[in-house]
Amino acid sequence: DDECGVCDGDGSSCSSVSLLLGNFTDSTVDILYIDASDDISGYQFDVSGLDVTGGSGSGFDITVGGGTVIGFTFGDFLPSGTGVLVTLEHNGATAESASLSLGNFGAITDGNGNAYATVDLGEDLFFGPADCAGVFGGNAAVDECGVCGGNGIADGTCDCDGNVLDLCGDCNGSCVAAISL
Repeated sequence: DDECGVCDGDGSSCSSVSLLLGNFTDSTVDILYIDASDDISGYQFDVSGLDVTGGSGSGFDITVGGGTVIGFTFGDFLPSGTGVLVTLEHNGATAESASLSLGNFGAITDGNGNAYATVDLGEDLFFGPADCAGVFGGNAAVDECGVCGGNGIADGTCDCDGNVLDLCGDCNGSCVAAISL
């Protein structure tokens, strides 16, 4: 029996690994692997909610397209345990949250080229709803003049058109002298 209790097995039927969305910046996100029971020789998974443009790291050949990430190596495998699987470059969020999936054909493969039996894909990365500029998780708001990301009524003016108070206290009025009785 192998370590999974399978007669003449190769040990892959009880293999497991977790993938998580890790360190996130305005242009990159790390995909972490946690508690891999064996080496990692390749992977294919999908990322939704981010405009992924590339990937690097770990000495793997990495291809990215249409939200799918593929990485493989003919040389050094990633060791069992925990580490950075790949660092993905992105152009920002395309939805309120980003998530990982294996899609239709995804897998994480061990040092023997066998697919991991169990792949846990961790929690989504939440950005928040789109602001008025269309940026998910952004903080732009419509000001009192109806301008997204605007500064509102400027200091010293009384309306959004830049008018000032006249001497009688009317916005854009024509009073040139105030008369007190």
